[in-house]
Amino acid sequence: KDTGDAQALKMPGTGSIEGEWLMLGLARAEHTITTDNRTTYLDAVRSYINARYRDGKLYDDGFNTTVSTDNSRIILALTALGEDPQTFVTGKDLLKGYSDFDWVKKQGINGTIWALLALDSKQYEIPKGTTTRDKLISEILSKRTSNGGWATAGNVADADMTAMAIQALAPYYEKNSAVKTAVEKALQILSTMQDENGGFASFGTENLESAAQTVIALSTLNVELLSDEAFIKNGKSVLDYLLSYQLS
Repeated sequence: KDTGDAQALKMPGTGSIEGEWLMLGLARAEHTITTDNRTTYLDAVRSYINARYRDGKLYDDGFNTTVSTDNSRIILALTALGEDPQTFVTGKDLLKGYSDFDWVKKQGINGTIWALLALDSKQYEIPKGTTTRDKLISEILSKRTSNGGWATAGNVADADMTAMAIQALAPYYEKNSAVKTAVEKALQILSTMQDENGGFASFGTENLESAAQTVIALSTLNVELLSDEAFIKNGKSVLDYLLSYQLS
């Protein structure tokens, strides 16, 4: 969603809307990232880590609480750029905090999902402690809504969170029967959530990000986006919906 932000391209920083998704999108798309933009971003991340790192975890501005998704988001971006999150800043290993399972899930299902995505972005070994991949998977499965999807809060499945959970669980789809059953149910739920124009809504509002997260989720499972009838509504696929945002 941030890839086309001209200002961010000029001065990429760090944060949920300032840099990581921009760099991740560009790097994974094999888009040319100028040396200046790369350096500016990496310098911002280095400063961010130096200011907020303690015991393997990144803290908020007041150093009162920790959010594991900050670690996960930066790990994903650094990995996509070919950097090592364990040694990017000397003596400040961004993987260290994942040894603490209570910290990982402190942020709810969002924290657990993105921890697994970050750790699996390069098959990183989890530091010895209370966290394992099996526990991360079990935690995600345990947080399903009654209709078989996922939500940030409440018991009604949300397209955005359901798609993210599928992405995290996808690598285990073929080797874990519980994951396979859960993901297949979640795909059915996502299909029913698709609008007549091929799009998806989150918190009651149709938006590009929910559609993009769904594209990623379906692609991890090799769903044929242009021909699978479960994800074509009124002749429109989710890719048609994405393209509807393209300016003339």
